[in-house]
Amino acid sequence: YCTSTATDDADEDIFRVKIGTLDNSSTCASVGTGVGSVQNLYSSYASGAGAPAPGVVISGGNNPLTIQIGTCGGNFNNATAVWIDYNRNGNFEATEKVYMSSAPVQGPHTETGSAFIPSSALSGITLMRVVNVETFNPSGITPCGTYNWGETEDYLVDIRPCVPAQLTTQPTSATTNCGGSASFRVAASGDNPSFVWEYRTSPTAQWAFVADGGFFSGASTNTLTITGA
Repeated sequence: YCTSTATDDADEDIFRVKIGTLDNSSTCASVGTGVGSVQNLYSSYASGAGAPAPGVVISGGNNPLTIQIGTCGGNFNNATAVWIDYNRNGNFEATEKVYMSSAPVQGPHTETGSAFIPSSALSGITLMRVVNVETFNPSGITPCGTYNWGETEDYLVDIRPCVPAQLTTQPTSATTNCGGSASFRVAASGDNPSFVWEYRTSPTAQWAFVADGGFFSGASTNTLTITGA
């Protein structure tokens, strides 16, 4: 793979990368586990003792992505881009950019989004590159070469075909009295299942989405709990 590195170790630094089952955190004092790592400039977490296991990501769907940017110096406008080598040919191509900041942000911040990996991507372990650059132009970030301020981090990800989510256990009825508690639980299989619950106040009322608060908790999990009904 081509190299990508900053030339100045001050200012922006990547503090956390989370996608699929990969979740790696670092600080200004961290040095990557892999060959070629240089503190605050380039960190390879694709090899070496203590490197995180390849993160499982799915093809044919969106993968939630979190990137935390910190600072080891001043606060300036910066942006982030991410590439995954879908075809495993050793190059990061324009079509393999899975995420880009929508706009530059000044100083430390956390970006959340999703990385769509097409179903045509080859299954197996491949390289993912995260690049943060001090810039006003996110679209100008490239996966290779040098830049002044920021950091590049490399990781391994394991691309697997998407398994659609299915309910495997339905919730069962529960009864409680005023002031009492009750729980409803559902089980699901597949990749990245998410959960919502609905309620209504009478057999003829319209259904509404449950939100955490009051006597509801677990509204976005597989177990909804009512406390103090």
